[in-house]
Amino acid sequence: MAGAHFHPVDDQSLPPPPLWIWPTMMAICILSILLPAGKTRLICSAPLLRFFLATLWGSKANVLAYSHATQCFMLLCRWIDFTVMHDPERDFWVVDQSAAETRIGSKPRDIKAPAGILAKLKWWTGLLLNSRGVGLNIQCKDMPSPVPKDYSKARWIHDLLITISWTYLLTDLVTALLVRYSTDTPFFAQPLSLQIFFAFLHAIRFVTGVEWTYDILAIFCVSIGLSTPSDWPPTFGSFTQNCYTIGGLWGRFYHQWLRRNVSTAGVLFNKLFGIRKGSIASRYTQLFVGFGFSALIHMFGAIAGRYEDHGFWQSMFFLVQPVGIVVEESVVGIARSVGLEKNGFTKSIGFLWVTVWMLYTLQWMVAFMPVQWIKEDRPPSITDLLFGLVEHK
Repeated sequence: MAGAHFHPVDDQSLPPPPLWIWPTMMAICILSILLPAGKTRLICSAPLLRFFLATLWGSKANVLAYSHATQCFMLLCRWIDFTVMHDPERDFWVVDQSAAETRIGSKPRDIKAPAGILAKLKWWTGLLLNSRGVGLNIQCKDMPSPVPKDYSKARWIHDLLITISWTYLLTDLVTALLVRYSTDTPFFAQPLSLQIFFAFLHAIRFVTGVEWTYDILAIFCVSIGLSTPSDWPPTFGSFTQNCYTIGGLWGRFYHQWLRRNVSTAGVLFNKLFGIRKGSIASRYTQLFVGFGFSALIHMFGAIAGRYEDHGFWQSMFFLVQPVGIVVEESVVGIARSVGLEKNGFTKSIGFLWVTVWMLYTLQWMVAFMPVQWIKEDRPPSITDLLFGLVEHK
């Protein structure tokens, strides 16, 4: 965004972290599967940790530095989850649905890790990159359903191209508005209405940007034969079916991309402190720890991207989300106790509640984003061309 509500970093004495760190970490993670299971594989933890810490050492306020640090941290956590906390060859597998789809009463067939070196490397790479666990025994709960296996590839590509078109244009329009109507006033010094307005634009920009980026990657992978349309479920869940509660928005609409990382942190916390599985204490501990871990992931990005507040307000955004979920669940519980059931009216109240909550808290997420990011992180702009033509006339 333009200099309006952002704070540039003065110290530019250090270069940004090199972008080869993530590919190097990924290569180490992939090759680690060839080592004997157990303590021998832990040898890889030292270089992985060292490379991740290197992503935090730089001073240029760069959106790539932010995303690079968060991706490296999540990869490190995923490797620890899969190789330190589990035995991947034994604990993870592909669930082949073809048998269940062709014979009534049959069960999916589990496909374990292959024995050959190249086949095993391919299997392991797919496991590391499959953040939602699509088609695996660890597939995220409540993930949107993909298209059927017999769905026409041409029709699927056509559908995605339409989605790419309108989401790209919307991303472009929102970005142009952010750049065009920013001022030099610090974010929190602006009227609350403007803070909320800018936060709303950022939310649209992020969701639409993720959508068309994901869809382009999906079309590419399917077109060259790396995967099929059924391997690419929708990016987000249904807004109308899920987003009338904060919990539904995070759990079923959006947060599936981080679900494995944040839920693993909560489960591990409960095990360490002996909290009984399935209890109310376990559920809410996992809820708060999960959002706390999400705050940590984004804080590392803020440190690498050189946020002036080091990610404090961004972390606050994530840390208050479980508070909102607890409040709404308490209200829902009271409503049910007096005989009020879910209907169109209560869902409308829910949508209003979620809208107010997210618009107010989202301002914390964007308040200290460095000044030049919006201009740097822009796809080719159709809106700029149109604005230029209008101004020229």
